Amino acid sequence: MELFLSVVVGGVNFRSAVIACLLSAYIMWFLGIWLEGIFGLPRLDFAQFGKLYIGDRQGWWSVGMATHFLTKMVWGILYAWLASPPNVLSTMAQWLSGFLFGIVLGIVLVVVGAIGKSLGGKAFEYMPARANEQVFYVILYGIFGFFVGVFYTVPTQ
Repeated sequence: MELFLSVVVGGVNFRSAVIACLLSAYIMWFLGIWLEGIFGLPRLDFAQFGKLYIGDRQGWWSVGMATHFLTKMVWGILYAWLASPPNVLSTMAQWLSGFLFGIVLGIVLVVVGAIGKSLGGKAFEYMPARANEQVFYVILYGIFGFFVGVFYTVPTQ
């Protein structure tokens, strides 16, 4: 029965945050692939980041997906901390705070990616470069944040 108990540390329900992040990261990845071509949206495959680690060798997709899910867990745990009372996002509806968190995070990542890419950073090679890719990237992060807010359960005191 202990398997289903929540793990709360510092006001963050880690079990809920991890599950919310995994579900939200999958939705984000799926929409990045599936919405290709609708309203002129580009294809954003977050698994491409796997090529940073092993190039075009076999397994790049799996490495990229693992990276995608792990980084989304980091962002989701950050959201969970910010959404826990008395932090800044705890005063509004979770779906709204998650959406706003995702939009701000997406904008920060696009700006950092553009700066890193312009400076020649290899780690930013697969970041979106064109304006329509960057806007879609921010929208996908907003969707990610929305679903993290919907799926995450704030621990009761």
